[in-house]
Amino acid sequence: MIERFGQEAGLPLFAGSPRAGARVPKHIQARLESAPKAIQMADETRKVAHMTVNIDELKLGEKQQKVLDTMYLRDDWTSEEIAEKLSWGINRVVGRVFELRQLGLVIPALKRQCSITGMIVQAWRVK
Repeated sequence: MIERFGQEAGLPLFAGSPRAGARVPKHIQARLESAPKAIQMADETRKVAHMTVNIDELKLGEKQQKVLDTMYLRDDWTSEEIAEKLSWGINRVVGRVFELRQLGLVIPALKRQCSITGMIVQAWRVK
């Protein structure tokens, strides 16, 4: 059973290779350093694509979809801010946010001051 690739077979991985002491060119080093960022970006893109497919499968109502689309525009929203953005009444928005919370698409963010009312209220964000 091979526990570490190359050791049991006696293959030199990097330590005994002819280029082990060679310096890495700057353009290669920059690409190696940016690789974790690219991996993170790909992971985020995959999550968004997966979420999009799941949302399409849920068959959201028109009002739910409008609220969700609005929430994608910024990190966190209060219900009053969503109502102001959509030119809807607050009672129309609160129900849709509750439904989206039940579906697991919206989660609570930190409480903060609402830009509309000036009160400290619960903000919401897309999961």
